[in-house]
Amino acid sequence: MFINFRCLMAWLMEPSVHKDDGLCAIDIALDEAKIAEQGDVSSNLGISRAAKAVIDTCVSPLSRGGQQSNFTPLGNLMVTVRRYDTKVDCGTTRGNLPDVGDCTRVLQTMPASTGTAIFHRDKRAGAVKVPWNLDIHGDQRSHCTIDLRLARSTDNWATTAWFEIFAAGVAIMEVCVRDGRTGTALVAMERLRVSLI
Repeated sequence: MFINFRCLMAWLMEPSVHKDDGLCAIDIALDEAKIAEQGDVSSNLGISRAAKAVIDTCVSPLSRGGQQSNFTPLGNLMVTVRRYDTKVDCGTTRGNLPDVGDCTRVLQTMPASTGTAIFHRDKRAGAVKVPWNLDIHGDQRSHCTIDLRLARSTDNWATTAWFEIFAAGVAIMEVCVRDGRTGTALVAMERLRVSLI
């Protein structure tokens, strides 16, 4: 089997800056050139190896994104490492801070569908009322809440996929919570604020 591999021409990040800063995303999708064919399967290890190969070949030496395909039995899956553009702002390091383990459970529990959802300030048919939150409390000292609010008081609604909210939550956890801080990110053209608190 021939493994198809290419580095993207777009800059991924500043040269020589490679760290856990939430500026990189790993996408897994069916290869668009083979979209008419059947799906495919891979293990987590197979996907991790494909992503690591892209990072080792394109991201680390070239500061560019990349793609790898034909690493699965049918060759229909593609792993892409690309720039993640959501800006994450870390907050306080004091008080009752979110727990990494509890935040992991929150992210595993929340919706993550890719279809467009409507988020509205008022209760409307077919819309998710915001503010919206989901929290998990471990023992008496650990907790995590994902909180979703409209970013501006002048906005009444926004649309985005739950997956974008989930992805912002993962970035906040990696950049802020693992460093012992709260964090926020804006999604839906900066109309929704996602926070881990």
